[in-house]
Amino acid sequence: MYSRIQTLFLLFLLFACEDSKKENHQDPSSDQSTIDQATTDQAIADQANVDQATVDQIISDQATVDQAIELDANVTDMQMGGGSILDRFKLVPGPLPETFDCTSNFEVPARLSPVPLNCIIDPNCQEKMVIAHRGAGGDLGHVAPENTLFAIRAALLMGVDGVELDVRHTSDGKLVLMHDGDVNRTTDGEGNVSDLTLEQLKSLKIEAPTNLVKGDFSCANIPTLQEAFELTKDRLIIILDMKSSQTEWIVRAVQDAQLQDQVILSFGNFEEALLARMIAPEMRVQVRPDTVAQFDDYLSRLMRPADVQEIPHTLASELSSRIHMLGVKAFSDVWHADLMASLNGDSSIYLEDLENGLDVIQCELVTHALTALGRWDGENRRVRATK
Repeated sequence: MYSRIQTLFLLFLLFACEDSKKENHQDPSSDQSTIDQATTDQAIADQANVDQATVDQIISDQATVDQAIELDANVTDMQMGGGSILDRFKLVPGPLPETFDCTSNFEVPARLSPVPLNCIIDPNCQEKMVIAHRGAGGDLGHVAPENTLFAIRAALLMGVDGVELDVRHTSDGKLVLMHDGDVNRTTDGEGNVSDLTLEQLKSLKIEAPTNLVKGDFSCANIPTLQEAFELTKDRLIIILDMKSSQTEWIVRAVQDAQLQDQVILSFGNFEEALLARMIAPEMRVQVRPDTVAQFDDYLSRLMRPADVQEIPHTLASELSSRIHMLGVKAFSDVWHADLMASLNGDSSIYLEDLENGLDVIQCELVTHALTALGRWDGENRRVRATK
């Protein structure tokens, strides 16, 4: 399984290949970096008007991705026409970096979202919600480095409803934010998070992909879960992706911070969700059924339904009404919408998923989704006033 940034790399290569074919009229087999022509012809559509079938083809075409990855190129260093990879795509700008980066005199704002903080756990709340992936710093995040306090700061300024963060444990029993099992990709260090002490992790510098993220993040380091809690408390919901096997430690941390109604533990492993509920029945949990059969299985094994049901967007119209009958929320990671919006600049695709019954969407390109909901002013780079 490949990451989203690798899929973006594939798209970049496909566009580069198509541009080369149009401009030079050369035999595509002569170029080392050229993708198989038959696959390219299937996958490429007009860049300004890419349809869903094209996106699905690109994402699912394993052989083509394999060829792209074999080139072993560094995505963050790839340039085209003097600009970065993301210059090829249509993005709605986030807040100005100097309002939240290392050069700022940042003051934590009150909650800027017009949606009540407890909406995600209130069965009577009908508002649509936007969650920023890795704190506004996910794979396509062009605002701040992922899983940092700066990504949370940016999310606060954008007026999102919550942030998704990844938690892992250190060798000395502390909890930190980190997506990967090791620190190699996102810092100047090497090694597994679980093999390093908190002091060792704190000494590392965050390496923001400079072609993707603008701003001064030279002072950024790996935050603790407690530091994240202090920034989000009473301002943002946290969807906490449980990357650590130490479920009990994380449950206790949430309890100690008195954030049981503001932190939702998200489990890829359903057995860990059961364990969390055994440790503390009041804990809010999110499970991730991939099929209707799995949804039914999970439902039968929990005494109280999971507070948030993360489902594929393709199942939204089929499962959302059932989820709502349980008094909980239907959630989806809408990577496909991020990709479509980045290619053609049309933010309305997010509304299609919400109209299919989703209550909560998790995004890489948060400003696109907020723009679709009328909540972000991209021109002035600030939250748009709502009634």
